[in-house]
Amino acid sequence: MSRSKRFRGFVLSLLVLLLCFAPQASAVETWYIPTPSDGMDTWFGSVYNKGGMPTDYRLRVGGSNDEYRGLLRFNLSGLPQVATKAEVRVYAFPDSGTPVDIIWSRVTSTWQEDTATWSNQPTSTSFGVTKAPALNWSGWIKLDITEAYNSWRCGNASSLNFGLGLTPRATNNAFTQFHSSDYMSDPALRPTLYLRVGNVAGVFSNYLTMVVVR
Repeated sequence: MSRSKRFRGFVLSLLVLLLCFAPQASAVETWYIPTPSDGMDTWFGSVYNKGGMPTDYRLRVGGSNDEYRGLLRFNLSGLPQVATKAEVRVYAFPDSGTPVDIIWSRVTSTWQEDTATWSNQPTSTSFGVTKAPALNWSGWIKLDITEAYNSWRCGNASSLNFGLGLTPRATNNAFTQFHSSDYMSDPALRPTLYLRVGNVAGVFSNYLTMVVVR
């Protein structure tokens, strides 16, 4: 066998070994469910409950000749800097009236769960809509926030995590409600942040696990 053939054979063998033992990129998933003390969410109305409902078991959005809006924020400390997919998942359950579409916004100014009211609600910029659930339906409603999540985690002052705002598309006896982070009967139905981190060749392999915080 010629020297060049032996060299090519050596190179091919080396490549096979590298492919076999190189760390493989894989997606890692986590579901982050806040506790009542760690979660930040509230809702308030233009006529009733104007002072906010920070410890209520639900987030109520809609209205009947008035309007109810909600605010929701996750604590992102310790979570990955970059996600290939990030979703907010909220569990809807039946309310009075007809279910309503929700307009989701990125909040652009600071607020606190205990002091947010109709009169001092933060500024926001809308970016997505979730359709109204079917009448008397219960289940998860999902919203992709990958771009927002990665922007929040980059740490720029112009993209701080002030969370999300929920506004109804209609207020003609139309309501959609979700369990809040203060829902005690089944913590798994609280607002959830789903993250998928993948194609990063194990960067987070020892950091991110399947997590449910109760």
